[in-house]
Amino acid sequence: MPTLELTSLSLLPPTTATTPTLLPVLRTVRTALQTNSHFYTCLDDPSKLYILGHWASLSAHQDFLSSSSAASILEPQEDLLEFNWGIHIPLSPSAQLPLSAPVIALTRLFIQPARVAEFVAKLPHVVDVLAAASRYPVLAAWREDAEEGRPECVVISGWESPEGHTEFTVRAIGEDVEYASVQKCLTGLEVRHLRDLE
Repeated sequence: MPTLELTSLSLLPPTTATTPTLLPVLRTVRTALQTNSHFYTCLDDPSKLYILGHWASLSAHQDFLSSSSAASILEPQEDLLEFNWGIHIPLSPSAQLPLSAPVIALTRLFIQPARVAEFVAKLPHVVDVLAAASRYPVLAAWREDAEEGRPECVVISGWESPEGHTEFTVRAIGEDVEYASVQKCLTGLEVRHLRDLE
């Protein structure tokens, strides 16, 4: 199944999101890999860069990383970026990403193993509430390469601003009992607000 690679990188000083050489280097790598990648600056931490890339499958990306050509293809960005983490989620044929939104909220939800079934039952309501509030497509999917016993769900939603997402979250938790109850299923979460570099 097609997979979406989500990668977090740190900008190595003196590189910033507006450094003139950054985007050309990223585009060169994208062209070589043919991943239709999108590049995002992190509004919560401008020293971070995020890449969303499309692969034919998780194994296709893993095969590339272990190939003899990987080092030479990725070399141009080594002086600009440092790898933090990379995860993968499946992309069904009907999956839609909120790519037209001014801001994307990337949320990693770390689920208690004993409460996965409970979380699964609540997830459709969470997605419906998010979609109604944001007016952009919402993608929710399980991480394909999660460690054993550490289930993780990734939710990607679109917003007009980070503040709009934060205000929605506070309101939903305060007014929607079912939405708020999802928190009981979690061991933690990570939210990042991203803006397209291009």
